[in-house]
Amino acid sequence: MLSLKEILFNRPLFIALMSIFTLGVISLLVYCTAFMPQTPKVEDMILYPLDRPIVQFPFEINVVDGDFNESQQKVLLNVANTWKVKTNGVADIKFNMNWKAPMPFTEFNYIYYGKKTMWLRDSNDPEILRLQLNSSLNADGVSKGDFIVIMNDFDSVKHDNNKLFVIVMHEIGHQVSLEHIRPQFPALMNINGNDGVITDNDLIVLCTRYNCKK
Repeated sequence: MLSLKEILFNRPLFIALMSIFTLGVISLLVYCTAFMPQTPKVEDMILYPLDRPIVQFPFEINVVDGDFNESQQKVLLNVANTWKVKTNGVADIKFNMNWKAPMPFTEFNYIYYGKKTMWLRDSNDPEILRLQLNSSLNADGVSKGDFIVIMNDFDSVKHDNNKLFVIVMHEIGHQVSLEHIRPQFPALMNINGNDGVITDNDLIVLCTRYNCKK
């Protein structure tokens, strides 16, 4: 076996070994570039500009007294806990469950109310129909300005609570300044809500807005 000294002073052998080493490094870099997962850019992921205002945490949402039953209120608390855990404490959501609405719901009354509010409303309500027409007729929830409206189209308790969880998780995302993420990037902020699961893609966008660490 050749010693290191012999290799270093054997110019042809040294050049050959260095060529093999260099080729190996280049091959590794090419492989990493082509096959290793790359962190996507925020501007490539989002469907709309991130122009919703950022919020201060802890972030309180007034829940209309009597709109959500006890089981549904537990879902809201689960939503708050999930946001906090999945964001390492950054998105600290609080629900005020006993808020008395000073006036009936209309977009005009609550879009710039100054405090965040959440409502459960029938989708056949004319005011809600108008909201859906301006957003999407298939929307299960609408988040606009200072309010969130959840459509009261539930049938069975288990299904309802799972559906409510997904809808509220997604709409809270809008309230903390996130926008829809393109469907090729799995995320809570996909239009379908991704089964209520916050992914790294959501966290990338969130941390762009709040300068946090994933």
